[in-house]
Amino acid sequence: MRQPDSLQTYMHLLQQAGWEPTSFRIAPSIELQIEPDSPPLPARILSVVQENETVLSLVVIDGLRLPSHLSLYQRYLDFTIEGRLALRAAHRLAPANFCIVASPYECFLYDTQTEEMLLSATSPEEAGGRIFSLFEPQALANGSLDRLPRRNAQQWGKDLGHWITIWAGKLGRLSRISPERLRSVLALWVLGWRDTLSLAPDRTPDGVGVILEPASNPVIAIARHPNSADFYQRHMVGIVERFPFGIFKAFEPLTQQFWTDESITPVVNSFLAEARLLSRSKFLSHNALYAFTNATTEKKSWRKAITEDVRISASLRRKDLIIQEPIVTDIGEAGYGWGIALLEDILVYWLEELIKRKKHPAKGPGGVQLDLFAPTPWGVNAQGELENILLFIVGHCFRIKTHSADERFLASLLVALKLYDIAELYALPLGRFDPIDNIYDS
Repeated sequence: MRQPDSLQTYMHLLQQAGWEPTSFRIAPSIELQIEPDSPPLPARILSVVQENETVLSLVVIDGLRLPSHLSLYQRYLDFTIEGRLALRAAHRLAPANFCIVASPYECFLYDTQTEEMLLSATSPEEAGGRIFSLFEPQALANGSLDRLPRRNAQQWGKDLGHWITIWAGKLGRLSRISPERLRSVLALWVLGWRDTLSLAPDRTPDGVGVILEPASNPVIAIARHPNSADFYQRHMVGIVERFPFGIFKAFEPLTQQFWTDESITPVVNSFLAEARLLSRSKFLSHNALYAFTNATTEKKSWRKAITEDVRISASLRRKDLIIQEPIVTDIGEAGYGWGIALLEDILVYWLEELIKRKKHPAKGPGGVQLDLFAPTPWGVNAQGELENILLFIVGHCFRIKTHSADERFLASLLVALKLYDIAELYALPLGRFDPIDNIYDS
């Protein structure tokens, strides 16, 4: 079957970069379905393989012009919907750490783990020198991709904050919610959207509503249209059940009003549709915090990180699994970033402690001897063994001092985001955190 001319063009650029055709693998044909009534866009996926490792995946979409990087940047977006579908299909059919999404004209290079657009080009000729040259075998060996500039936490967070502000203006003109309270509703939405991103990417539909039908011929990637009422039931209700902070529960009536108000449903659905075009990196806790706080507040965290060396083993007073004195952080003194970083430090400490216990089990009965007249610690089973490490930390090891309702709301949001992050990073189950308001008992 004759390959599309555009795919041949990009294959030629790869050959110019030093790759032999024997390194190429072509996946089954795919179609991208953007709108239910629109004709699907044909696309092809090619991967470059070196020593059984996929170095690069390339998705070439025919029949469209992609917008410029500048136009996406000005709207604080990271993809087009076609790009989102292309990356999703590449993840399933030709997974690699880097992916080029291309039309017959434009090229975007993405880091598939962070979903960061690293480079763009407005023609195949420009792409050859700007993007494909980085993948020359010798250039790769010399670390060409490692030297590409990356966005820092402040840039990710400020972009998310600006995007939310734009939509707060659009939604505020239509809803009956004051700008201040709407800002809180959208802050909670960040946590709800993070919940969608925690769904396994191989689910159909995945967290951002992409349906992939790999058994069809050609493979079809479909952009399912968001539904605000469905999103509310699946995710906004779910996050309050998972993280039952009292301050979150106080916003439940307002949140329900926003997500179920039929008079603004079309605009809310458009809001969710555009959210699909944001990178997951915007929703990581250490990035997202800059959408809601500022450099002045977070200088306190930087100062703490530079001047204070916290040794968890010395700071956490305990008798085996009975915590006598938790580790406490004060938002007024240390900012938000320091506190959520401490949460991960405590987790690493207990993971290392569990490894030690497995290597050198205590003599006699296993597990801690529990007080028969005291409640069993959160996360510890009836045999006195640490079973749910995140629940144990939240219930007993970590405390936060706040000085206003606004501080408590944002601290709660960031702690919940951090729990998603570290559960994914360390492959830990993420259940309900019934004692989560304990973190303010200091």
